Amino acid sequence: MAKRITTTKKSAAKKAPVKRATTPRKGTKSSKASTKQRSFKLAPETQPFIAFKVTEQTVYWLIFTMAILFLGLWILKINLQVQDIYDQIDQNRISQMETDDQYEKALAAQRNKD
Repeated sequence: MAKRITTTKKSAAKKAPVKRATTPRKGTKSSKASTKQRSFKLAPETQPFIAFKVTEQTVYWLIFTMAILFLGLWILKINLQVQDIYDQIDQNRISQMETDDQYEKALAAQRNKD
């Protein structure tokens, strides 16, 4: 078996393209009339400053406000329910402590009689 030798051809190195020197552009001369300063003029009012006009954006803001108020009331309701549960737990503990005290007093009285 004869060994086969493969050769690859390498491409010649390419030179980078030559960059041309740039020349600065000359600005255009502005006329003297355009450099004259002008004062601002007040535009006529298209509508009164304090005017109420219902637009789509007004409706969106009203819906957004109502949703926020509804969620705030809902959270307040949940908070009150949780506080009621805590109050019930406290009442149960107090009543349990009272019954435990009464039970201990009854036991102590019974031991004293015997």
